[in-house]
Amino acid sequence: MTNPEQIVVNAIIAYVNKHPNSFVVKTNTTGLSKKQLDLVGSLRGVPFWVDAKAPGKQASKLQRGLVRLYRLGGYVSGVVDSVEGFRGLFY
Repeated sequence: MTNPEQIVVNAIIAYVNKHPNSFVVKTNTTGLSKKQLDLVGSLRGVPFWVDAKAPGKQASKLQRGLVRLYRLGGYVSGVVDSVEGFRGLFY
């Protein structure tokens, strides 16, 4: 059975992959590499780092800090719990 967060991750990956000039990579966020957001990529040439959460779950302090850091670096970045939330980061 797929957990709720993985359902969100898979939906975002499917959404990105249907757009031209776009790609997405699921990072390894287990063990020592937990200090990273879930997905990195580019949507129609716009780079992003996002963390996917199960609906109703909150980001950790570390994750919120990473989002701020990536935004300062020019990425679209945020914590989302749906494809709609992901899309909202860009529009």
